[in-house]
Amino acid sequence: MSASERPPHDIHVTVTFALATRPYQHSYAPTTPISTVQTDALVAFDVKTDGTTGYELVYDGEAVPPDKIVGDLARHRHQLRLRLCTVTISG
Repeated sequence: MSASERPPHDIHVTVTFALATRPYQHSYAPTTPISTVQTDALVAFDVKTDGTTGYELVYDGEAVPPDKIVGDLARHRHQLRLRLCTVTISG
């Protein structure tokens, strides 16, 4: 089987959160949207959103759009490290 015929490898994603005692870790397919990773991390950290606080994933100092996919961020690496950050919503 050639490299182009092989299915893409899963990417081990680690999400850290300042208020958590340990990171969230899970393997995702490269085609997984970041919004799925964020939802899973929020559940794992038992975090609820409200009208004044939101959350976003950050990679390399930049907020990651929810429609970005895991494989785009990881490129050819087998792992990806993200931070879950709190965002204050003023209204």
